[in-house]
Amino acid sequence: MEHYGFDVFWSEEDGGYIATCPDFPGLSAFGETEEEALSEGKAALRLFLESMQSEGKRAPIATTIQRKQRPVRRSSAKQAVAMV
Repeated sequence: MEHYGFDVFWSEEDGGYIATCPDFPGLSAFGETEEEALSEGKAALRLFLESMQSEGKRAPIATTIQRKQRPVRRSSAKQAVAMV
């Protein structure tokens, strides 16, 4: 399995942390803590990849992760990068 990165940030609008996977636009997960959001994001990604595999589709190649901050649109946020 490829190693996909996640961005985890605080969303004032949602009142919690959001984890997104840049390689899979639209895939996001919510958590009350950074760790919970990341765990939920990884679980969602695993299910999505299993579904793709069962349909005979290939997952995209993971992009290179650069460990630097990038602007977050929703709110000023603490950003973390993690690997699946």
